[in-house]
Amino acid sequence: MIDIRESFNFRLEGLTLVNSPQYYVYLYDLKDVVVRYLTIFTDSQHPITKAEIFPLNTDGIDILATNVQVHDVSITNYDDAIAVKPCKPQWTYCQCSSNIFVRRVYVYHGVGVSIGSVPPSDDNCVRDVTFMDFRLDRPMKAIYIKTNPGTSGIGEISNIMYRDFYITNALWWVVYIGPQQQLQPQDTGTTGCMYYPVNTYCPTQWRVNIFDITLFNITAIDTIAYYNSPGIIRCDPSSPCTNIRFVDVNVYPQGITSMSDYKGVEQLLMSMFGSSTTDYYWRYIVDNASGASVRSSPQFIKTSPIP
Repeated sequence: MIDIRESFNFRLEGLTLVNSPQYYVYLYDLKDVVVRYLTIFTDSQHPITKAEIFPLNTDGIDILATNVQVHDVSITNYDDAIAVKPCKPQWTYCQCSSNIFVRRVYVYHGVGVSIGSVPPSDDNCVRDVTFMDFRLDRPMKAIYIKTNPGTSGIGEISNIMYRDFYITNALWWVVYIGPQQQLQPQDTGTTGCMYYPVNTYCPTQWRVNIFDITLFNITAIDTIAYYNSPGIIRCDPSSPCTNIRFVDVNVYPQGITSMSDYKGVEQLLMSMFGSSTTDYYWRYIVDNASGASVRSSPQFIKTSPIP
C-alpha cells in the first residue's frame, strides 16, 4: 500500500490503512525514519461470502532501514505485524538494518514481531533493534526471529531486545528463533518447517549467525499448548546461537497463570509419570543454543526431547 525506497529524513504519521492486498508499509533502503500514530486493519471476512479467511502477506510494517523510530501503532493483520529485514552493503542509505526502536504497539492476530527472514547473502545484517511495550492478542506467533535458506554468503542477527510484552491467547509459538517456518519455493515437495517437530524436516542455517538476543519482562497467558511447548530455539551445530538471555520471561499454558499453579501440575505429573518436573509437560524445544534464564518459567535452556 505504501512503498518508500531510497530516501532519507522520512516521516509517516496519522494514517488509517485498511485491507491492503499485500504489505501495508514497506520501507526499503531508508535512513532517519519516523513512523507513528498509524492504525492498520485487515478484515478477516471474505467481502462477498463473509466466510472467515486468513489473508496472508498482509505484513504491517516491513523495515529495511537504519535509524528508525516506530511508535504508537495499532495493527490487525495476518502476517508479520512488524518485520525488520536485512539491508545490503551495496545499497545507498542502509547497509545494515540497525538502530531501530519500536515501542507502544498493539497487535491483534499477526504472525510475529519479527526479525527477518534473513538469508545468507552479501553480508546480510540486522542488528541493534529494540521492541518495547507491546500488547499482543491472539497472535499466531509472538516473538519471531527467522533465518532463510541459502547456499552462499553470510548473514548476522545480533543485539536484539524484546522487552515489556504482554501476550494473551497465543495460537502457536510464543517464542520462535530458528529457520523460517514458511515453505520456500525452492523446497517444492516438502513442508518447510511448518510442522516441526511432528515432521522433523527443518534444516537449520549455519551461514547466518544469531547472537546477543535478550527477552526481558515477557508475560504470556492462556497460551494454546501446541506441541506441549511455549517455543522453539533451533540453531545450527556449525554456528550455534550464543548469549540468548531470558529475564523475567514467563509463558503459561491455558489454565495456569502462576507458579503456584505449576506446583499442582508437578504433583499430577509425579503421580502419572514418576517425574516431579513440569519439563515433561511444558518446555522449550532447544537445539544448539546457549545463554541464561533468570526468573523465567519455563527455563529456555532445557534440551530434553519431547516424549
